[in-house]
Amino acid sequence: MTRTRPWLLLASALFPMMVLLAGCASTTPEPLPSGTALPDKAVLERQKLAAEVRSIQADTAAATDGWNTFIRLAPLLTVLVAAGTLAVTYTKDRRATREARAKELAAAAVEARKRHEESVANVVQTLGSESARQRLGAAAALAPVLRDPTDPRISGDLLPVLVANLRIETDGDVADALIRDLGIALREQPPDAGPHDPLDLTRALLRRLRIPEVALPEADVAFSVVTGADLTGCNLRRLRGFGVDLSDARLSRSNLHEARLNKSVCRDAQFHDARLVSATFKGADLRGAQFQRADLQGARFAGASCQGALFTGANLAEAWFIDPGGGRPAALDESALRTALKARNWRKAHWTKHHRHILEQLSQGPAPAPNPAAPPSAAPTVAAPPTVGAP
Repeated sequence: MTRTRPWLLLASALFPMMVLLAGCASTTPEPLPSGTALPDKAVLERQKLAAEVRSIQADTAAATDGWNTFIRLAPLLTVLVAAGTLAVTYTKDRRATREARAKELAAAAVEARKRHEESVANVVQTLGSESARQRLGAAAALAPVLRDPTDPRISGDLLPVLVANLRIETDGDVADALIRDLGIALREQPPDAGPHDPLDLTRALLRRLRIPEVALPEADVAFSVVTGADLTGCNLRRLRGFGVDLSDARLSRSNLHEARLNKSVCRDAQFHDARLVSATFKGADLRGAQFQRADLQGARFAGASCQGALFTGANLAEAWFIDPGGGRPAALDESALRTALKARNWRKAHWTKHHRHILEQLSQGPAPAPNPAAPPSAAPTVAAPPTVGAP
């Protein structure tokens, strides 16, 4: 079906009208001489014809106004269409440029990641060198790698490597450098690392390890040397530390709920304000340990050496200093017992009869000293009993 163009329709409509107008103009009667009266019917016909002509002219003008307006606005519409086309083209080109740039950056990141992994692999391989100097250099090179913000997961990947080397390292300087690296790795763990298996730090040399405010729930430090470490404010819930050496370690404000520190060495360790609810210290060496204001509710000290330990302000409710199974009780000297008197709920703790007797005596205060200026008191007179059978 062919589509009729609008100008053809307009021409076909106007052609009969123009023919009619031409005919009317050609048949226009000659003017009558002045003074001649026209018939009324002829006057009406001419007026009617003039009205029809005016109507046709008005319709023709209305039909052509739209086209004239369109013709006047054509340059502006052309400019707008061109600008829109240019904007669309620019947007497409910009998007294509960004996509190409993103692909280049992704490829560069992959290449950088590959080189980084190769470098780390070389450093890790050097840690197994027989030369202590090379091992020390490798340990020093790991520090900036562990602090790299572009790869926060690397610290978790290197943890097993560091711990494994700290179990076998014999050189003191190399061990100190590896311990510093381990501290960085534990502190740089991303918060969204997600759930992972408890950290295995057994039989490792961790002296002077600095990891304050680090979360290590259910970590295992059995038989490790953690002397002088800074574990302040750590989450060590259910820590497994059989035989661990925590001498001089700082564990103040740490969460050690249900920690298992049996047979551990905690001489002069600081547990200030620590949470030790239901923790066990069976057979542990706690000489000089500081438990000021610690929560020791339900803690067990059977067989522990607590001479010189400080319990001032601690909560001793349901703490066990005896072995319910009949084993060896905790060893407490008078100094430790005096600080226990300054603890909260010490009467609710489980003591041996001997320790409780000392505590009760100490709680009553020292006996008054005799006054040498007072006269000696007369001996009381006791009446002799009557002689049986006397008259």
